[in-house]
Amino acid sequence: MATAPQKQPASPAMPDMKVSVRQLFGIESDMEVPAYSKADDKVPDIDPDYRFDRATTLAILAGFAHNRRVIISGYHGTGKSTHVEQVAARLNWPCVRVNLDSHISRIDLIGKDAIVIKDGLQVTEFRDGILPWAYQNNVALCFDEYDAGRPDVMFVIQRVLESSGRLTLLDQSRVIKPHPAFRLFATANTVGLGDTSGLYHGRVADLTRNAFMNGDISTVMSPRTVITWAENADIFKDVGFAFRLTFLNKCDELERPIIAEFYQRCFGVELPESSVNVALS
Repeated sequence: MATAPQKQPASPAMPDMKVSVRQLFGIESDMEVPAYSKADDKVPDIDPDYRFDRATTLAILAGFAHNRRVIISGYHGTGKSTHVEQVAARLNWPCVRVNLDSHISRIDLIGKDAIVIKDGLQVTEFRDGILPWAYQNNVALCFDEYDAGRPDVMFVIQRVLESSGRLTLLDQSRVIKPHPAFRLFATANTVGLGDTSGLYHGRVADLTRNAFMNGDISTVMSPRTVITWAENADIFKDVGFAFRLTFLNKCDELERPIIAEFYQRCFGVELPESSVNVALS
């Protein structure tokens, strides 16, 4: 059962320094990422022997640096959640994992009434669940087994998928604004497709839409996706890498060669191969 810490909430402080991705992770990138100079009790322990995959690490770091929502998919035991934790550990960023198995309910996420003692009397008081608590603190919240969540739970999570979205608690008549340092990550065995794998921008989008209407592919590139692709291209300074993380990795594996061909037609270059399936939105 996911319960929010009541006695020792995470510090509301913002990151107080920036770190070099090249120096801290040994990855060739000029990206700098906000971090904390000191760790608290919710920062994961560092595994000094952990080896970082470049593509996945850059996507996770973009999530921390630019408040992007990141989902990592792959087989069981490939270290998806550990990857998020180990990045957070090196940034001294508080990180909490929640497994969305069948035991997690809407009440666990949102909260519930509890009987407490005040002035010697028993009174009923609402206690925040893990989501409102994390949403109001500088916490990286990682949902494991994202594609196994119950429908009532996923409807709750849907409210916070927007980076600037507000969490509305109808039961409490409350609207909660996200803490500026709140971050959201997810890991899954699929990308929601039931599969175990997981000026030019407009031309590619048109090709995908036509293919979708013809029944050649099952995922369409929306205007919002095109905008996100452009934003991610600005983050990574790499249009192809951004395209893979923003759109291609969310598509059915059998359809990716078709979409990669669309990209090659428009840009005149082949998309680099990748064995890691990570998506950024």
